[in-house]
Amino acid sequence: MGLNYFKKSKNFLQEKTYQMIVRMAYKQGKAALKHKTDTLKMGFITEEFFHMDLRGFGGYGKTVKNISDYYVKNNADYQFKVVMAEGLPKTSVYTAIKQYHDTDVLLRPPKSKYSFGDTREYVKTIRAMDLKLFITIDCYRSYQYPLFLAPHIPLLIWIHDPRDKEEWAKIATVDMVKKQREMDDLTPLAEEKARAIKDILQLGEKFSRKIIFASNGEFLTQRAKSTYAMPELDPYPLYNPMVLPEDRIEALSQKPSLLFMGRIDPVKRPWVVFELAKKFPQVDFYIAGATHRPDMMQSLIDGARHQDNILFLGLVGGDKKHQVLKQCWGLINTSIHEGLPVSFQEAFAYAKPIISCHDPDGLVSRFGYFTGEVLGEGTDEESINKFSEQIKLFVSDSKQRREKGEAAQAHVAEVYSFENFNKCFKNILIKEGLI
Repeated sequence: MGLNYFKKSKNFLQEKTYQMIVRMAYKQGKAALKHKTDTLKMGFITEEFFHMDLRGFGGYGKTVKNISDYYVKNNADYQFKVVMAEGLPKTSVYTAIKQYHDTDVLLRPPKSKYSFGDTREYVKTIRAMDLKLFITIDCYRSYQYPLFLAPHIPLLIWIHDPRDKEEWAKIATVDMVKKQREMDDLTPLAEEKARAIKDILQLGEKFSRKIIFASNGEFLTQRAKSTYAMPELDPYPLYNPMVLPEDRIEALSQKPSLLFMGRIDPVKRPWVVFELAKKFPQVDFYIAGATHRPDMMQSLIDGARHQDNILFLGLVGGDKKHQVLKQCWGLINTSIHEGLPVSFQEAFAYAKPIISCHDPDGLVSRFGYFTGEVLGEGTDEESINKFSEQIKLFVSDSKQRREKGEAAQAHVAEVYSFENFNKCFKNILIKEGLI
């Protein structure tokens, strides 16, 4: 019969076996959904969870950590767990559930170790977690593994950073990003996202899964309509919550100072900050973050260390982040692309205006200094001048700077507080019949 026939037969048998596992998971899980508990247990499906073991320290992981931390300490009605969408490194010893940040984390087996036994155990473990809702931040193909193996659990897709073809075309104006992704044309990545959401919706339809959409901003909703090819999309508003600092007394640095806070990676274009530091020796630039690509970024970082007004702080958190946010005069953002960064919310919470080439839902125009769009590498004369003009305004007018910061702080307290998140989230759960 030949090797090809054997391979096809083997794949056919594997497919049938997996389908059987999924059908069993659906029947058993559907019955478990009817079981009511005092605490509503929910699972964030995510590719990262703000830990070196769990794919680093990105904004999505920080969002999930902020929410799980809050509910561990403050609200017995809701309990959030984490379901990792990406497999562990091949060298890892696989243990189904571990605790990180006082939260149960269901780990996905390393891809090299998939087996029917692992899959059955994974399904049993999800069922034992007694989850009544999955929440994903945006939509990635990696989410399909847990969604496929727990098809009975309703799904909330929380829109944070959809990227359509237009957005990927802008990102592709940075050569180092194309080099990082080993692609000259990045627009097919938008098509991949559209396919991912289509697959998840089709799977949901097959198993009658309830699928709900929520959005972290109006501009993100418009971008999602294009990214997901869903022009009629009408998500619930659900804004990224944060705990507001109790100690808001400023301890401003003597010299004007700007904080760059985020990954020191190509999409963030930190080299723009390094160029601006040369032009503004009277301003100190604090660099808070680490790089995921030292092979591409380390030489640039080492070159900038020789500039007297650039201070590399490394990855900051806890009291160190609290102190640097109190001390800096404002935040500077030079990325080629952003959704609504957690760093914007954190700066606003400390009454710090933002200088940025992005203006999500008009927030930077209202509470900071919008440079206008800056494409490409960002180091040409026109681009540097756009940032320079706003830095001059920021430094020279202390009254305006203070007023913008105070207005930003009031906005965060109203929109991005956990009180508002609780109200909006509960509204979704009630309207969708989940409580």
